Amino acid sequence: MKKMIFSLLAIFLLYTTSYAMSLFSSCEEKALFSPLSNHKVSFCEEKAFDNYDFRYVDDNGNTQSYSKSGEYTKISYAWKGEFEQRPSKEQIFKNYENAVLQAGGEVLYNYTEVNFHLKKGGYTFYIQVNTDYSGTYEVITLKEAPLDQEVFMTAATIQKLMEEDGQVNFYGIYFDIDKSHIKPESEAVLKEIAGYLNSNPKHTVFFVGHTDLTGSLEHNQKLSELRAQEVVKTLIEKHSVTESRMKAFGIGPLSPMSSNSTEEGKAKNRRVVMVLSN
Repeated sequence: MKKMIFSLLAIFLLYTTSYAMSLFSSCEEKALFSPLSNHKVSFCEEKAFDNYDFRYVDDNGNTQSYSKSGEYTKISYAWKGEFEQRPSKEQIFKNYENAVLQAGGEVLYNYTEVNFHLKKGGYTFYIQVNTDYSGTYEVITLKEAPLDQEVFMTAATIQKLMEEDGQVNFYGIYFDIDKSHIKPESEAVLKEIAGYLNSNPKHTVFFVGHTDLTGSLEHNQKLSELRAQEVVKTLIEKHSVTESRMKAFGIGPLSPMSSNSTEEGKAKNRRVVMVLSN
């Protein structure tokens, strides 16, 4: 009996150790910068989407804060050397400050923690470094991105909104950046749109593409029209919706839902709207 218990305990410890190593490896791959020397990952937390508040100093020298949303990673690094030789807070902060500045980023705030802003590889990152003076420190990184929507309106809900408002905004139709090709993850919402249309064969609709304000007006107008046309094409070819019941238009950034001054606002403005036309 004791041998069995010890065997099960050994298996459990082996499994948990292996799982932790795998988790730490994933975090280390996502880290934007290498850790300080003589430090090892001691904790890792990853979230596909979350909000986090970052402090910054405005033009008047006042401390402000704003909430950013996107892919969240927190990594804690433990000091593995002699306690008396541990790095100071200033040493930790300065190392990361130099690394961020060399990568083209900027310091937002430096006091109880240090916050950074960095654009890299087409993404915007917000980074926070904290320490408790023990040589251990943590790095929180948020890669700004909209929510990967997993819950969609059903065909019945779409019908109710069309009856009440005559239109529905869709954010679950995804396109590659600056392109009109529809991504595979859009299939769920397109299926529900087709369900509504095929259940209401007498209704005709417009699909209107909208963009944010990035780029020229002419380019965005054309892009939004191409995206709306792609929606119509997909509904015809994959979901058997009659072509004569749908028309595609694009108005680019001319009818925003929110301000284009933030990534969150831009995400709200990028959408396809189905409008009842009869």
